[in-house]
Amino acid sequence: MIRHESLRSEAFRPVDNLKEKLEMTLTDTLDVLEELSGAGRYDVVIVDTGGIEEQQTQAVLHRCGLLLWVLTGDKNSMHKTGRWLEHCSQPHSGRLQEVQGKSRFVLNFAADANSGGVLPEGVEMDAVLPYISSWAMQHHGELCLNSPQFIFGIQQLCSGIIEPALPRVFTGNGI
Repeated sequence: MIRHESLRSEAFRPVDNLKEKLEMTLTDTLDVLEELSGAGRYDVVIVDTGGIEEQQTQAVLHRCGLLLWVLTGDKNSMHKTGRWLEHCSQPHSGRLQEVQGKSRFVLNFAADANSGGVLPEGVEMDAVLPYISSWAMQHHGELCLNSPQFIFGIQQLCSGIIEPALPRVFTGNGI
């Protein structure tokens, strides 16, 4: 686990053995999510998923209260997102039809909200994470997470999207 003090967060390193991840079932993933959320240590659990057809992703879709789609502005990314949303909305898809209602869209590596080009039907950008020029450098992992612009972007994302969904957690107000 890596602690990021400036973001008040922890991240788990990716598994060294990819086969371990591929062998995780829907039930395994639900158990891990329940353990993380039930422990009371985290207000928010963010999961970087794989393809929508993977069992881990299906578990996250079933368990999540809020689904952030972090997109790049390229045509391919936008097209694939639109197709997945269209597919999930079909009654015969076997997918969760509430995906659209849970979804919030974030444009990554962007100068502004208009950097995304043509957006798929039903998609409006809820937040923008900035393009950081130092990210073009090799071995930029720590630069990404510690960049003041990136930290500011994440703080804006939290206050604009996550905080309204969890007002009690961040402000103490609510039920």
